[in-house]
Amino acid sequence: MKKALIAANERERLQTLLEYQILDTAPTMEYDDLTLLASSICKTPIALVSLIDENRQWFKSRHGLSASETPRDISFCGHAIHGREVFIVKDAGKDSRFSDNPLVTGAPTVRFYAGAPLVAPNGHAVGTLCVIDHEPRDLAPEQMQALVALSRQVMGQLELSKANAGLAARVKELQGATKLIAEQQALLTHASQLASLGEMAAGIAHEINNPITVVAGNANLLSQAISKGIAISPEKLKATLETISAASFRVSGIISTLRNLARNAENDPLSPVGLQDVVNEATLLYQSKCASSGVSLSIDIDSRLAVLGKAPQLLQILSNLLSNALDAVLPLQEKWIKVAARSIGNQTLLSVTDSGNGIPTTIADKIMHPFFTTKDPGKGTGLGLSISRKLALSHGGDLYLDRLSSHTCFVLELQSSLEVKAV
Repeated sequence: MKKALIAANERERLQTLLEYQILDTAPTMEYDDLTLLASSICKTPIALVSLIDENRQWFKSRHGLSASETPRDISFCGHAIHGREVFIVKDAGKDSRFSDNPLVTGAPTVRFYAGAPLVAPNGHAVGTLCVIDHEPRDLAPEQMQALVALSRQVMGQLELSKANAGLAARVKELQGATKLIAEQQALLTHASQLASLGEMAAGIAHEINNPITVVAGNANLLSQAISKGIAISPEKLKATLETISAASFRVSGIISTLRNLARNAENDPLSPVGLQDVVNEATLLYQSKCASSGVSLSIDIDSRLAVLGKAPQLLQILSNLLSNALDAVLPLQEKWIKVAARSIGNQTLLSVTDSGNGIPTTIADKIMHPFFTTKDPGKGTGLGLSISRKLALSHGGDLYLDRLSSHTCFVLELQSSLEVKAV
């Protein structure tokens, strides 16, 4: 018996075979149909798709044979892969290379063999499509042509499987990348919330400091009166305590708003939110600064209006719009900000308008782009409007600049809700 030679490029050939990820996979109809056709056309009882591994020949498809693999050193296919033409053994019993081969002297009693090499696009033969008979014989020219054609179909299936595996891996990578992008966007959105809080820090301190000063001042007056034995009328005491209580509630409201604004609501479901409640919470952070800066802040919202949303994210959008409006009007002679809302069909349009004369077209075209800002360095990230619009879109709505307005006006479009739910 003559063993098949191992070619100098064996390492590369094996690598080509392994890249198909086909070894030891389950039988499939695509390959079984081809061996059935080969057996039928060549009039042989056995047909195989044989892949030559390092130490074995493994059958991806086998028609008329029960064995799933045999040792490589006794294989006929190990010889066939060294050529590019059909390798034919007409009578193995009389061929010195195979006459004492166990596959000839024992089961499956090979006498006739014809194998068409499976040649990959890079030129390496990874196996064969072969037909086997128990009697000596030959193939007619048309049978040989058909066997070669079918071997090309086997190779096409291998390439298709490889491409599908590569596509599946790419899809998995893209899914992973998409998930990572979504996670990063969520982190960026939350970071933008915190950045907004950082930008508002001075104003927030002012908002909280004013009512605390009221509490401390009135508490001190009461303490001095008591320590000096000064009589306080019930009416005066009641009025002072009511002033302290109102200031305390204002501080509590501001802290509650800050907690809502800082909370990551990425995974919250959309639910009915009273629009007036959200606007009142958002404007709570700017009332004192507006008053001390001579900015008129007005709100015109029907208390019955409700939208589908996530309160913390709506607070973030409104806080960004109010902060931008306040920065824009501070240098102006006429200083005002108006927040209004109206319903159109199943949509609610919330507008934040300021006394500015609008935004130039050259800037308006870029205003929603990430990192674009008209503020001085260190006074903004340039992400506020971009992220606010993404949040609006995630609510099934939109955020846009009203270019027809004679003043600077941003419109937040949201889905209306019939049910009102407290923030």
